Amino acid sequence: MVAGLTNDFDGAWHAVFGEQLGGEGIVLLRNGFFLGCDDQYFYEGRYVLDDAGGFRTLVKVSHYAGDRAVSIFGEFGPFATLESVHAELRGAQDSNGTLQLSGDVRNDPDRRLAVTLTMTRLVPNPLRQA
Repeated sequence: MVAGLTNDFDGAWHAVFGEQLGGEGIVLLRNGFFLGCDDQYFYEGRYVLDDAGGFRTLVKVSHYAGDRAVSIFGEFGPFATLESVHAELRGAQDSNGTLQLSGDVRNDPDRRLAVTLTMTRLVPNPLRQA
């Protein structure tokens, strides 16, 4: 089921990355799309809800600003820079309405990621023409 059909998650969310990663950004969830950024990276992908209310997303994380593309996932070697990577995140909404997500870089399960999303503003669906 695409979450946007129920409008439960459509809105602007404040993203805080896990303690070992640090940093924060903004994410917009809209009709099954996941878009966001921080001061160096842009995030884009799709999200779905499973029948139990679990949240899943596959996100492409792309570097767009800064001298060196050092990933929130850590260094990838002394001469490596990171231009983009795909991350799979899963989680659920807690009793406070916060989305607690965790996952890893696709094809590199040792690169773990934790993100807490807190709704900052609900984005209503547009009115449909009759």
